[in-house]
Amino acid sequence: MAPEFSMKALWQRASVALRTALRPTLLQARTALWHFWSQRTVRERLVLGILGVLLLATLWIEVVYAPAQGHIIALQQQLRAMHSEQAQLQAMAAEWKAMRSPHHQAPVPAPQALEPLLRQALQSLGQDHQGLSTEGHGQFVLDWKAAPFSALVDWLDQVRRNARVVVLQAHVEPTAKTGEVNAHLVLKAGDAP
Repeated sequence: MAPEFSMKALWQRASVALRTALRPTLLQARTALWHFWSQRTVRERLVLGILGVLLLATLWIEVVYAPAQGHIIALQQQLRAMHSEQAQLQAMAAEWKAMRSPHHQAPVPAPQALEPLLRQALQSLGQDHQGLSTEGHGQFVLDWKAAPFSALVDWLDQVRRNARVVVLQAHVEPTAKTGEVNAHLVLKAGDAP
């Protein structure tokens, strides 16, 4: 059975091996640096110390501070955009809630008043040639022939909002022309069953 090695054990072995391999090089560099430093006069050490501090400050500004400031500015802009989107979503939610309340909904029209509303919605989309007929019990039948599917969807959305019409039955078939459909819909005023 092979011994199991955890990542921690592997990391420890790698760091020990690296320290062992680098120890002679680091000792040589340290000795050379100390020899260099001890041969400098007080004035040279002062100048080198100031240059070292300036180099460290420049590196800190370029490597740490400036990128951090750039990220902070970008995050603040994202936060403002998110606050704006949140406000829009809250406004939309309040509007949706107001529209869903019973006293803000459009009243359900009587069946005899519904047919003119449906025909007017067809006219507004340029589809007044589509076959709309009355069936018993306040139901209407729409025979949609070779017309754009998007116009059908727009019409259904319009009558759903304005006349509170629901679709009881639907049969939709595509035609040979892309984007056009034939449909047979049975509609009724009122809330969805």
